[in-house]
Amino acid sequence: MTLQMGITMAVLIFMIISFFVGKYSYGLISMTCVIILTLTGVITPESAFSGFSNTNVVLIATAFAINAAVAKASYSEVVKRKISVLQKKNGFVLLLGLVGFSIVLIQFMGMTPTMAFMLLVIQTLDDESDMCQSRMYFLIAAISCAWFARLPIGANAAMPLLTNATYEKMVDGNSEYLLGIFDLLKAGLIPSIVMTIYCLFAWRLIPRTKIDVNAIGSAQNGKEQIYTRKTDIVVSICLAAMIIGMAFNRQIGAYSYAIVSACVLVLIYTNVLTIKEAVSALASDTVWMAAGLTVVSSALTNSGLTNVVGNFILNVLGENPSGLFVSFVFSLVTVILTTFLNNTAVILAFTPIGVSVALAGGMNPRAIALVIMLSASLGLGFPTASNIASMAFAVCHHNPLKTAKFVIPFLLLGIISITFSCNFFFPVY
Repeated sequence: MTLQMGITMAVLIFMIISFFVGKYSYGLISMTCVIILTLTGVITPESAFSGFSNTNVVLIATAFAINAAVAKASYSEVVKRKISVLQKKNGFVLLLGLVGFSIVLIQFMGMTPTMAFMLLVIQTLDDESDMCQSRMYFLIAAISCAWFARLPIGANAAMPLLTNATYEKMVDGNSEYLLGIFDLLKAGLIPSIVMTIYCLFAWRLIPRTKIDVNAIGSAQNGKEQIYTRKTDIVVSICLAAMIIGMAFNRQIGAYSYAIVSACVLVLIYTNVLTIKEAVSALASDTVWMAAGLTVVSSALTNSGLTNVVGNFILNVLGENPSGLFVSFVFSLVTVILTTFLNNTAVILAFTPIGVSVALAGGMNPRAIALVIMLSASLGLGFPTASNIASMAFAVCHHNPLKTAKFVIPFLLLGIISITFSCNFFFPVY
């Protein structure tokens, strides 16, 4: 092992442990690793901050800015009015309504805002009925896991790009090996449907408890949001332009980045976003994290460490493992890690390892990256698994052992369906 490889391995271990401990932000940890690699001579000072000009990082930054504008549109208010109508109904219709609106909201708002919004909704439910507040809130958390980032809208559009940033340099930027913005929908739709059907019929397995709305603080910011038709129109146009631009990325090349960036300018000029709001989104911790990971990924490849790690794990898997077996193992390990560790940390730390195995074994890195990302979204088994898990357990005072009879079949169905769906649409070999 060369000195350069040893330093890179030490930095990688430091990064993984820091991600899992969670004491500092991911952006700070990533950039700390970049500085260490620079000062030790593993990478040049000129390349240290090259991640900020990376096209994926640019798209992530602009997607988060557009997501900030989505929060100002009246989409959530429309959903709230529809749900208030459904609350006059009982039984399966109400259940379908809560599940359906949760699926829609998570595509526009993301996981945490959806959970905060739906907390306001479930408080109006009859807590003496079978569909009590604690059951429905935990059910919404499960649905959020099953449908996370399926449509490339707002911040969701940045999720595949963030995964790409962790291994882009390992595959020399080859677009055939990188995730497209519709890949999560393509590979994840069948698992989403399977897990949703399970939720619709197994929700009674969720224990009854009493919710505590103060456990996660106020779900509202204390300020009444004023919605305007102009904002709705501008945000809708920008969302459509962003999706079209990113969908045809391979056809129009660099123009797709210009289109998304232009959308942010339009939002500022039309006063939908203030300059302060736009800058805050463009320079978010996620952007710093993505920029840092791009550089770290390059160092892993250039030092030769990825080949060493990939070959080691490949030997553990055995000679000529089947695509289904490889996918199943990565999905199972990811879900186990995500049960006890934050899902974002698992994606960031485990994806480069999975891709290194794929490259060493002549597999499709895109397939392994998809398996890991889809499996990591199933963070429901323990409060530390994800933000929504921590919210669900805190609000409902659930005991992980008592929720296991609902969660374990949910996770097993997720692992199995992800394994087969990914291999059908994106074969490992």
